Amino acid sequence: MVMERSTSTTTRTLTLMELVQALGAVLTDDDAAVASAVGALVNSGAVRFQGALAGRRVRVVPSAAVPTRLAA
Repeated sequence: MVMERSTSTTTRTLTLMELVQALGAVLTDDDAAVASAVGALVNSGAVRFQGALAGRRVRVVPSAAVPTRLAA
């Protein structure tokens, strides 16, 4: 059996919030995984920003470097 990759693409316009919500629903509300997925999608070119952010890349910070609560 030979599988061929489709050459057609589907373009859909989403807000960043809609993308984050959709990924959050699939990734069981793991905020670090959602942020990492958004970064990977943007940096790979699979998702592109429009407007002032067009052409920008995303720097993904490892979750251990992100504080999870405010220091007392």
